[in-house]
Amino acid sequence: MPSGDRVPCTAVSKKFATAETWTVIMNIISWSLRMLSMGAVSTKLPDGSGWLSKEKQKYFRKHGDQLAGRALLLQVRGDWPFLRQLFQFPSWSSESICWKCRAMNVDTSNPLSFRICNSGAAWRRNRLSDVDFLTELRAAGGSLSPLLSLPGFVLSCVVLDWLHIGDLGVGADVIGNLFWLLITSNVYFPESGAEQRLVRLWQRIRDFYRQFRPPSVLDNLTLEMIRREGASKKPKLKAKGGECRYLVPFAFEISREFMQTYPEDGTMRLVAGLFALLFQLQKRISAVDEVFDHEKAAEECRRFCVLYQTLQEQSPFPFWQMKLKVHLMEEMLEYQTEQHGNPRDYWTYRDESWCGYWAKASKRRGGKNTSSTNAKNFLLRFLASDALDGEAL
Repeated sequence: MPSGDRVPCTAVSKKFATAETWTVIMNIISWSLRMLSMGAVSTKLPDGSGWLSKEKQKYFRKHGDQLAGRALLLQVRGDWPFLRQLFQFPSWSSESICWKCRAMNVDTSNPLSFRICNSGAAWRRNRLSDVDFLTELRAAGGSLSPLLSLPGFVLSCVVLDWLHIGDLGVGADVIGNLFWLLITSNVYFPESGAEQRLVRLWQRIRDFYRQFRPPSVLDNLTLEMIRREGASKKPKLKAKGGECRYLVPFAFEISREFMQTYPEDGTMRLVAGLFALLFQLQKRISAVDEVFDHEKAAEECRRFCVLYQTLQEQSPFPFWQMKLKVHLMEEMLEYQTEQHGNPRDYWTYRDESWCGYWAKASKRRGGKNTSSTNAKNFLLRFLASDALDGEAL
């Protein structure tokens, strides 16, 4: 069972969840958290009605309404679709893409393009406060998350994390592009044809695994895992977060090797520089015995993104195309870390492992298939595991 103290409130199948579903759930959670912040049990339910349970009324008469402690909500973590649905952050299909600045999903002829990453990028000078974003959201007809009614909770409490942005996002993109370059070029591997070069690449990866024995590894590698069929499909490694994470040092080593073998190859020189910076960032945020240096991390991130932009400009479509998670990476490493510190302090690896474990353990095996029965069955299984009295999850 995954480690880490986690107690679920409820569970919702995606089949039944809509934006309204999350609003209702967050209203109830906000009601509960508001009681925690005040240190007292409300005499009213979330809908304003009184408690119906006679046992609860008897409890109030005997013990009063004071709680033993107090608490505040300080962080919300999740993948991008969840955060966007919960807080109505801008859609990536729109021009405006960020709730923290004026960056836009347009080409570089517009100075606010997110693809302009240098220190003079216009979006860096056009930051959005919480008031700015929420005012514009309301003006556009959007609704505010109930969590924003909690004492002390602001949008900066919503944290971006390395797993979803670094490993599964930018990391998977650049590794996929490197692998595609290696198997489609006749320069780096002597074999003829992509399939034969793929076999050679996989052999190199397996050699790397045998030497360093990383805790998370690929069990195979196919063309479809690197790039789906279709002329417009961008390369992206289809793998789990940990598998991508432990391929970054391999990508750094092999790109540096080919840069040294072919010093006149400008593309590989850029690629090697790109992975050198990504690997350095990964080591910096993973270090447990070093003080995190926000300014160095911000500088390395900025240099990484500038190199990525250069690669895109020099490459034919759809290769080395910057996606919008590049901008989230900048927001995380250049701005968020100044307030929240090292992304290591808000990893989501255990969150994902915990959710993955319980998703499998709570898989429906017949019976009613409704939102209420699914949630009830999940919570009963959690209680039956003796998780609260036994080992920490």
